[in-house]
Amino acid sequence: MAFKRFPVFAAQLRDRSGLGLSEAYPLRGRQRYYEPHFRVPPVDPTKLKLLLPPPPPSSPLPQPSIPPILPEETVTNIDVQNPSSAPVPSVWPLFPELDGKKFLATYRSQKEGADTYTLQKGLEVEPHLSAQRVRVWTGREYIFVQPDEILPCQDKINPIRTRKAMLVISGEHIGKYIRPITNKYTPEGKAVFTAKTFNNWGRTDEMLLDEWIEIAPEHLARILDDPNEKRWSSVMRIARDAAVKPRPPQKKR
Repeated sequence: MAFKRFPVFAAQLRDRSGLGLSEAYPLRGRQRYYEPHFRVPPVDPTKLKLLLPPPPPSSPLPQPSIPPILPEETVTNIDVQNPSSAPVPSVWPLFPELDGKKFLATYRSQKEGADTYTLQKGLEVEPHLSAQRVRVWTGREYIFVQPDEILPCQDKINPIRTRKAMLVISGEHIGKYIRPITNKYTPEGKAVFTAKTFNNWGRTDEMLLDEWIEIAPEHLARILDDPNEKRWSSVMRIARDAAVKPRPPQKKR
């Protein structure tokens, strides 16, 4: 059986979060033998499937069947504590690293029979891997929706001003919670965060993971609650006081 070959450039490749491979998995130290010539713009992860070529008619790809979930079942049958038995998803935000974690996103709803979508921004969502659904708080009730109805928030997160805790929703540190230290500038003049990362978020055994990372704002989502903010306030104050105040790069004349 002969397979068709397609020429692919490195700039065309994306990981499952929509980032270029160099941005999602940067090489460090001795591994850093390759430097990209330019930054690859991120792609909306919900549109990744549209970029794939359709399968040939003679060999259609099998479509997984997902049993419908009734409204009565959505609350009682979700086993959030044991997601290991759930199938590994291919759609954001149903990544194992985000399972059961709450963050703000955009809900794209469509009325039955309508051709247009309604975007509701800044809603709290919670992916449930075992149910293959995302729970959304609409402000009045909880509903469970398909993962492709959830988009990253459209509002911009400003690394220069934002110091609230956030959740990493894509890239190398996906699933980690961060508390920003300050910001710095890339060689291209783009502002990014420097931050500490944490595990066991909101629990009594919450712990520090990474003392210092750099992360771009497009990898992050806002969250509503930081239960241990006071507990870590002195640690973050010391880190922020010790941080070098960044200066934006001067434009070349």
